Amino acid sequence: MNERIKQLAEQAGFSLVDIRDAFDYNEDNPYREFARLIAQDCISKIALIGISNFENDDIMWAIEFATEMISERYGVKNENTNNSPKS
Repeated sequence: MNERIKQLAEQAGFSLVDIRDAFDYNEDNPYREFARLIAQDCISKIALIGISNFENDDIMWAIEFATEMISERYGVKNENTNNSPKS
């Protein structure tokens, strides 16, 4: 999992052993999936704003930028692509 998620887990009180076990050695560990789902949910919420504002180029630029930054920061795939037609 992404290094940033490991740092946040440490700040939340996970021990180094917990972090290593949860994120490094077990691909199917529910903690790994939980972290991915949180990041993906954040991206989805931002993308919903873009759906209702697709006609505003400035808002769309900001939405695309924010979702890409979250995707890169937390190492998750951005599953929200802008397929809305421009008016």
